Amino acid sequence: MNFVFVDASRKLWGTEQAFLELARGCAGAGHRVIAVVRADSEMAVAMRGMDGIELWETPFRGGEDPRAFRKVLQAARTCHADWLVAAHGKHHWPLLLAAWWSGSGLAAFRHLSYIRSRMTRYWMPRLARRYFVVSEFARQRLIEDGVPARCLQIVHNPIDTARFHPDGEARRQLRATLGIGENVVLAGFVGRHTVDKGVMPLRQAMIEVMQERPDVHMLWLGEGAELAATVAVVDAVGQACRHHFINWRDDTATVYPALDLLLCPSDIEETFGRVVAESQACGVPVIARARGGLPEAMREGETGLLWRGDAIADLAALIGRLIDDPARRQAMAAAAPASAARFRTEVVVQAFIRQLTEAKAPH
Repeated sequence: MNFVFVDASRKLWGTEQAFLELARGCAGAGHRVIAVVRADSEMAVAMRGMDGIELWETPFRGGEDPRAFRKVLQAARTCHADWLVAAHGKHHWPLLLAAWWSGSGLAAFRHLSYIRSRMTRYWMPRLARRYFVVSEFARQRLIEDGVPARCLQIVHNPIDTARFHPDGEARRQLRATLGIGENVVLAGFVGRHTVDKGVMPLRQAMIEVMQERPDVHMLWLGEGAELAATVAVVDAVGQACRHHFINWRDDTATVYPALDLLLCPSDIEETFGRVVAESQACGVPVIARARGGLPEAMREGETGLLWRGDAIADLAALIGRLIDDPARRQAMAAAAPASAARFRTEVVVQAFIRQLTEAKAPH
């Protein structure tokens, strides 16, 4: 098949990473892929030199920029595109028109569990040749909002397991950089350091856990509005030397293996939970909030535990329970990569192509 992937994002966050990996996976499976993305964005930088992807950088001002629209049409005609692929709702209507004009199909992804516009909620899932969500949770939410079940297909976020995997050397190197030994239990948080990601209850829970366990350390990877508050709080309780703060880095695959436990207490209804799947691929058990699509990204009791409710004491108890049971933690770590294999790029791309084939694209 021939694809034109379209994205105007400046940053390379979770939705954009899924878009990038799906494009890379389609190219790796032998399909032609042209990517029309914002010039000099983090997406463009990541795609430069990537095997199999023809990168078309263009100025992008919003979802309806005429210059980008023309570039998409040019790309579609150049490769006789079977499908235009969009990860963000702001692109859906312009690309639907582009698909009609170019004789292509539109594969529209919805990474949120709601559609605010009533007109979009009614028409877009019906008009797009394929309308994808990334979890059963998101699918059920949209069905509750009136979207017909027949219009919604599930394609999970793809994970590059050649990149995300258990890595003893990466573990040793990062722990040496942090100045902690192998006998230290290192818990970790990966993501934006903001209220909606649950950092406020997490830092309080970790303070309680670490007060009773002097051999436990905490790694925080990422920046955000709550970072200064977290630094100040852990310093005030005398734990500053055991909390390690690292600015965001794209090579998270070198960070996960150093952890003994990944914590994902997100306060919002995440539609999938990419960090949960990536950490498991690296052999790291997880404790995630029982909210949104996070439970689908793990196997409760087998690869991690779920935090139900909002009580910080319950979260601290879960963390403490797993830290105090190294045998169970090791068993979860051993089972984690097999769980994450469900989201392996090759598996997700096969499901994606199968859905498009069934839709009978015009070319």
